[in-house]
Amino acid sequence: MLKKRTLTCNLDHRYTVVLDPAEVFPEDPGQGTPAMVYGPGNASGTFNCAMCEGELVCGPEDHELPSNVMGWLESIAGEVDTFLNSATEEAQRHAA
Repeated sequence: MLKKRTLTCNLDHRYTVVLDPAEVFPEDPGQGTPAMVYGPGNASGTFNCAMCEGELVCGPEDHELPSNVMGWLESIAGEVDTFLNSATEEAQRHAA
């Protein structure tokens, strides 16, 4: 059984990725947020949005991700994908 995990950026500890299998809903994939990126000042965004846009949202402001943090996100993308696939398979098994 997968457990909630937090990955911390080794280059800037203010940035984390939280992987939460409880946020996977196979019947409604857009409902949950199983892979979230958090940064300083309560900035946050989904992993995919952070990767595509290079920023997090912080209230009315956008928080641009530093290049070293983007590099870290790119380096863990495979791990995040593996988690998402495993969490989806596990949720589908429990739903059946």
